[in-house]
Amino acid sequence: MLPGWRFRGPRSNLWILHRSMTSPVYRFYALAGGPPKRPGLIHDSQNGASVAVEIWSLPLAELDGFLQAIPAPLGIGSVELSDGTTVKGFVCEAYGVEDGQDITHLADWRQDLSRLEQQDDWS
Repeated sequence: MLPGWRFRGPRSNLWILHRSMTSPVYRFYALAGGPPKRPGLIHDSQNGASVAVEIWSLPLAELDGFLQAIPAPLGIGSVELSDGTTVKGFVCEAYGVEDGQDITHLADWRQDLSRLEQQDDWS
C-alpha cells in the first residue's frame, strides 16, 4: 500500500499515512479460519522480531463503528515502532494464535499475502 491509499468499507473511511516497522518484540501469526486470512501480532520481548506495519488515519466520527466491527481475537492495543514511538494498532489475544501458524519470518503481511493465498501455505 502506498501513502495516500484510501480504504472504504461499510463503516470506514481510512487513509494510509505511511509504512513502518515494529520494534523487534513481536511474533506474527496467520490466524486459523477465514476467509479472509488474518494476521495476529503478539508481544514477545524474548523471541520477537520486527514486523512491517501500516499507519492509517481514521476520522474520529467513525471510530466507534470501526472498533465494534473488529472480530475476536483481534483488538486495538499499543504497538511499539522501531523508532521508539508507540501507536494504537491491531494486536491479537494470546488464545487467538493457538491454532494459528507462526509466520514471523515473513515480517510483512501485505507483501506476502498474494503469494500465500495462491499456495495456501504459510511455510
